[in-house]
Amino acid sequence: GEVYVVGVAMDFCVGCTALDAAACGFTTYLVQDCAKPVAEASWAEMRERLASAEVQVITAAQVPMPRRPTQNNTLEAARRLVRRREEPAHRINGGHTPHASSF
Repeated sequence: GEVYVVGVAMDFCVGCTALDAAACGFTTYLVQDCAKPVAEASWAEMRERLASAEVQVITAAQVPMPRRPTQNNTLEAARRLVRRREEPAHRINGGHTPHASSF
């Protein structure tokens, strides 16, 4: 499978999510223009770690359709995540609260 990672702090949590996805065997892409680093120095370090893990840094224009993020589908995905997190734990994953990356 493929994982496309976006968000804030691509030199920290976004980058680490991409590294985790790659470590789990997913072909992983960090969408650079849909994320922002906290600092250039930490982003340079994270880029090296991403390259070592074979995470590809791409732009949103390189995300294949229909996965390409738009305001509408990004907002809808966020709404689904909020609704799922509001569900009682017994309805999700047999009563076990899943790790955030399993959404």
